[in-house]
Amino acid sequence: MTLFARPDNKSPHEWTSLAVRLLKSAPQSMAVLQTIIGRANPSSWSGSFSAKLESRAKLLEKLDVDSSVELQQSKEAARAKFVKEAEAERRAETEEE
Repeated sequence: MTLFARPDNKSPHEWTSLAVRLLKSAPQSMAVLQTIIGRANPSSWSGSFSAKLESRAKLLEKLDVDSSVELQQSKEAARAKFVKEAEAERRAETEEE
């Protein structure tokens, strides 16, 4: 099940219509959001891990969770975590060079 993909090799990831439909129609939308966030966490990558985390933070930012305050807060917390991890990884990568 593909929740996000790149339209082409040079474009950033985008949410698929499936991800949006699942989130909007699920009776347990918070559980679906948590699964989506987990799937957005990089499990493999090439190049800079910090850049991958930053791109996933931007992807989460684009996820439409309607007007649910609870979903917005959960999404923002996950996005902020990706940003914080990206900053730490960027410092580590800089120190390695």
